[in-house]
Amino acid sequence: MAEAPSADHPAPDPTLAPAPGGVIPAFAPSALLSWLTRSVGEAAMPDPSVVPAGTPLRGAIAVLRRSDAPACLVAGADGRAIGLLCSDTLVREAMFHVDPATPVERVMQGPAALIGAGEPLHQAAARLRREGRRALGVVDADGRPDGLLTAEAALTPMLAPVAAFVDRVGLPGWADRAGLWAALLRDGQDPVAVQAGIGGMIDALVARLSEGIVRAMGEAGWGEPPVRFTVLMMGSGGRHESFLHPDQDNGLILEDYPDELHGLVDHWFIEFSERFTRALAAAGFPLCRGHVMATNPVWRKSISQWRAQVAGWAHRRSLQSVMWADIFLDFRAVGGAVELGEALRHAVLEVCAEQPNYLKQLSWEHVRHDVPLGLFGQLLGEPGAEHHHEIDLKLRATLPLVGLIRTLALRNGIHATGTLERLRALIAAGRVSDGFGVMLAEDFAILTAMRARQQLADLEAGRVIGNHLALAGLGERERKRLVRLFRSIDTLRRVAAQEFGGRLG
Repeated sequence: MAEAPSADHPAPDPTLAPAPGGVIPAFAPSALLSWLTRSVGEAAMPDPSVVPAGTPLRGAIAVLRRSDAPACLVAGADGRAIGLLCSDTLVREAMFHVDPATPVERVMQGPAALIGAGEPLHQAAARLRREGRRALGVVDADGRPDGLLTAEAALTPMLAPVAAFVDRVGLPGWADRAGLWAALLRDGQDPVAVQAGIGGMIDALVARLSEGIVRAMGEAGWGEPPVRFTVLMMGSGGRHESFLHPDQDNGLILEDYPDELHGLVDHWFIEFSERFTRALAAAGFPLCRGHVMATNPVWRKSISQWRAQVAGWAHRRSLQSVMWADIFLDFRAVGGAVELGEALRHAVLEVCAEQPNYLKQLSWEHVRHDVPLGLFGQLLGEPGAEHHHEIDLKLRATLPLVGLIRTLALRNGIHATGTLERLRALIAAGRVSDGFGVMLAEDFAILTAMRARQQLADLEAGRVIGNHLALAGLGERERKRLVRLFRSIDTLRRVAAQEFGGRLG
């Protein structure tokens, strides 16, 4: 038998109820449906302030001050409401030096500012917006004052459940965030915009976790941070281009400090990093198997140490440094002393300008791989028996498209980290033609949509979320889109080869 709700076992929040299948939360449609079926009286503030007709303005002002309400209703001799007096109206009239003894009915908003308690709430919200009002006076079936409906109160029943859900994304764990992603895609929203929106929410979560850990460490006797710092979000998270199940790619930039304080500083930030990565893991972001996290000293450095490390990567140009650069060069500073992130960005661009062969090496890693198209333009599956009839969209499309645009952007001193931001900057600088740039942006959107649909299908089927797209299930339109995408990447390879003076493999 089901257990009755109690303090220990509360009833489930209906705004977060999963849709049939148990995967996609119905918070958005259920909140909207609830709002559409509510009446004005259900959302209005009860027991409104009322002044009788004939009351001088000074008396109405005193009533509003006592009630701390934004408006009061005006009633006629028979007790029925005849209008609404808003505080902003009083301010406006005071500017024109209206006599305080003026009767309220001379300056009030008339019956047009009233609405019946039984009217649909959504119609009231539409009226408030359309007529530019802050509030409506609510009357009962007899026309007597019954409440006050503000614009905030009219919209809260719809927005509060959504806001509550968004505020909890990341805190309960992976399922909520995946559900939000899925709900937005099911609603037909642009996957690129979904990525950007959820990326911003993840930034807010990271900043909130960081602040909370600093407070908790202070309360536990660790004291305040010994130097200012900011969190680095790297890889797809830094670009705001993550898909359904991103792991952690993070680091820290610390303010420079004297060498003699290294033991103290490092001790504090080791503890912070351990708490931070554990908190992210609890919020649904798995620990990075490659240890690209603040717990690794490679990714936790002062601003001067970061400059030296990037310069060393550029000088050595080893395979390891190239792999790290693919993750690091998309960094975004989140929370705290974000100006340290901008200082590091300047340092990176200086190194790239001083070490042109570094960018050439980074570009070559993407230029040298052929696109998966046959001699006659047909799509080719992955080598080997396991994925022979599939294409790895991340390996074959996302990595070269994002990587080549990245290196061209760095070559041209562009600060942006998002792929489309970088592309727009390259077009504006004349480094990529308008026509080709628009085509690349369209291809990026198509690729994002394909990967999002594939991962959503994996999620709903209970499979491990992956990047392999089965060729057998593609329609003719999708095949043509993929062929065009890979041809665009091939053209981009040639542009990069020409830019960096390399050869195609």
